[in-house]
Amino acid sequence: MTLLCCLQRHVPASAVLLSLSYPSADDCAFRARSAEVHAALAAAIYRHKPAQLARAEQEWDVCQEFDRRFGDVEWVRRSKRWPPAMLSALSSFLALQ
Repeated sequence: MTLLCCLQRHVPASAVLLSLSYPSADDCAFRARSAEVHAALAAAIYRHKPAQLARAEQEWDVCQEFDRRFGDVEWVRRSKRWPPAMLSALSSFLALQ
C-alpha cells in the first residue's frame, strides 16, 4: 500500500513512516521521496485534523527545504499522480499560504 493510500485510509502517519527504509541523506532520490512524504502529510493533516494546522505547516516547511515544486498543484498532479482527494487537500492547504 502506498503512502498516499495509507493517508487516505487514515492509517496513522507514524506507522507509515516507521515502515519506510531511509537511504543516506546524500541520495537525491531520498530527498525527493522526503519532500513528497512531508507534502502529503501536510495536506492530510490539514484536511483531516485542521486543528493541528501548526503541525501541517511544520511538515510543509520541511517539504519546502527539499523541493519547492510541491507548491505547484499542477506540477504535483502531472508528476506525482496523487489521487484527487490528496490534490484537493494540498490545494486547500496551499490556499492558506
